[in-house]
Amino acid sequence: MSLSEIKSPNFFLLGATKSGTTSLHYYLEQHPELFLTKQKEPHFFDSDLLFKKGYDWYLNEYFKKASGHKYSGEATPNYFHLPDIVIPRMKSAFGVHEPKFVVILRNPVDRCWSHYLHRVRKGTEKENLYKALELENDRLLAKPSAWHGYYRDGLYGKLISKWFDQFSKSNFLFLFYEELNNVETLLSKIFSFLEIDSDVKIETNIKKNIASEARSEFLKDWINGRLPAKNIALKPLKYIIRSHTTQKRVADFIKRMSVKPLKDRKPEIPEELRRTLLGKYKSDILQLQELVNRDLAHWLSECLAPCDESCAPGNRSFCK
Repeated sequence: MSLSEIKSPNFFLLGATKSGTTSLHYYLEQHPELFLTKQKEPHFFDSDLLFKKGYDWYLNEYFKKASGHKYSGEATPNYFHLPDIVIPRMKSAFGVHEPKFVVILRNPVDRCWSHYLHRVRKGTEKENLYKALELENDRLLAKPSAWHGYYRDGLYGKLISKWFDQFSKSNFLFLFYEELNNVETLLSKIFSFLEIDSDVKIETNIKKNIASEARSEFLKDWINGRLPAKNIALKPLKYIIRSHTTQKRVADFIKRMSVKPLKDRKPEIPEELRRTLLGKYKSDILQLQELVNRDLAHWLSECLAPCDESCAPGNRSFCK
């Protein structure tokens, strides 16, 4: 198939991370008028390495089977959190032909905690959350594209303002994590926004990306390349399998098989840190309300007391 015959993406499940995008991707890919890449997160627009391969490579790698669908697209939630990197690249790719964006948001404190627990379970975060928040700015300065933005990634108002500066507001649909409790209604909103058939039967009984834990510490360290002989991790896939997409699918399969559902109840965020984070997010949440015309008072209903002596000793600079 020639590149001229490949349908360019015109729809993105934009984010936010840890807000239900994996389940939503699974639901939407069942609709016959939608084509979503089998690999949920291609990371083309936020990866310097992949973006250098060129837009033609991206189309050929992911969208060969997109023809015949009203919408084709993908879901890389990290795009939403990196507007300074992603927006110029999308503008250069799409020009005046703006895609549609669906954004699902979660209480920023819950999102922050879920993000942190995810990285702890993977073994990529060794600090407690107080310390991780204290280190966040330095980590992001050292590597802006790294997934360390526990606090930053919940500043939705700030992020959305940047997206609205470059793309039409009418091309965005904003949803909220709690709406997944009534997924049929949520899907109906998306289908109406995209003007596609709302009577299609979607299997919604399966939840994706549920909380999990490693089957063994050895296996977790092997997958993440932390054993002394790092090259015995997943890196050799690029030499064995030439297709980037197939490499990613195999790696994702191995990672899924290396974890099991979390046995114990998911730990709760320390209450004093929860209050502090809500206080820090308050002005951004109020900005978000105005931008998306949605009452978010329930996000701010908890105590907004400042950090007190119960904060972890020596790790309180973030709270100030």
